Amino acid sequence: MKHLNAVENGQSETGHARLDVDILKLADAEAMKDEWIELASQAFDPNVFFEYDQLAPALSLLSGSTPIIVACVFAKNSDGKQRQLIGLVPFERVPGRLGVTPAALRLWQHPYALLSTPLIHKKWAKAVWRALIAWSRSQDRSPQIIDMPLLLAEGGAYKALVDVVREDRLLLFVADHFTRAFLSEGPRTGSISNSKLSQLRRKRRRLEDLGHVEYKELPHDGDVDRWIEDFLRLEASGWKGQEGTAMACRPEHADYFRQICRNAVARQRLHMPALLLDGKPVAMKCNFLSETGAFWLKVAYDESLSKFSPGTLLELENVQNFPTDRWMDSCTAPTSYCDEIWNGRRTIQNVMLSTGGIRGNLTVGALPFLRAIKRSLRSRSAVKSSIA
Repeated sequence: MKHLNAVENGQSETGHARLDVDILKLADAEAMKDEWIELASQAFDPNVFFEYDQLAPALSLLSGSTPIIVACVFAKNSDGKQRQLIGLVPFERVPGRLGVTPAALRLWQHPYALLSTPLIHKKWAKAVWRALIAWSRSQDRSPQIIDMPLLLAEGGAYKALVDVVREDRLLLFVADHFTRAFLSEGPRTGSISNSKLSQLRRKRRRLEDLGHVEYKELPHDGDVDRWIEDFLRLEASGWKGQEGTAMACRPEHADYFRQICRNAVARQRLHMPALLLDGKPVAMKCNFLSETGAFWLKVAYDESLSKFSPGTLLELENVQNFPTDRWMDSCTAPTSYCDEIWNGRRTIQNVMLSTGGIRGNLTVGALPFLRAIKRSLRSRSAVKSSIA
């Protein structure tokens, strides 16, 4: 792990602790596994995509030629002999463009990272944000902006960021915001209409005319490798396989999926339900458990049976069987087929934060004006098109 000294890392003082930012080297990830897991268990907002079990394999298999900077925030006592990992966030550098937009740091998003909220200890949230901002200012070709897509806008880490922005008089711009399906704790009553529910029940009966239909979940002592390969085959059997975007079509992606599933099974964190027809999977889901909830990564289904909506039928079973003392993030786009089946929504925002430099302030400050102009031009174009 590369350590940045007090001058370089924007060291800050919080009570009797000193905060330092170190850069994680991939070779050191295994040695830091226990600290990483402990931080995830104490994080303000769970995010399985940045936990050790998923981020470490992603760094080795999915980063390609893009250098990823994993910033680790440590709280150290006054003599520096004891330290605690209190923050972890992966960044990629975004160069400035033609002297117009300044250089930036962006939270790293690989294809399977569907939430970008950093792992931040719930007792140190504001201090961690300040340490990261101070560290970013100290970098070579100092990034003027921190670009943060897919942040949980309802979480404690985000609220702490808002407080830091206000207290330190920084500039923050919300580039996008939306809600996505969320399965909250308690009774599972979505907004699905009776007519839609009746339609799905008819499809279930028609599917049962073809053979024995069964809902099943991967047991703790089940053959996880067989379930993984079944999922990969099922996904590749449809349009994703034809277009070459299925995980099985890209060896690194398939290896990543295998590894994160095995890691999750080892810690009893994998939830993989399936709908079987005569023992053969026709729809499968892959969910990963966190301390208090779960995150839905992918779904695959047999497209030759699409008229029976096997994916939706599986989702109905998933909602009915998932523990009511846990929540689940759908990790989907703003609209998806599970919207009317699930009982809640979760707010996501993409934000851009100026680190306090002049160019960063000017850029972030100008973005609302530029977006207003863009929307105005689009509105005018739409009006002209309707008249024509």
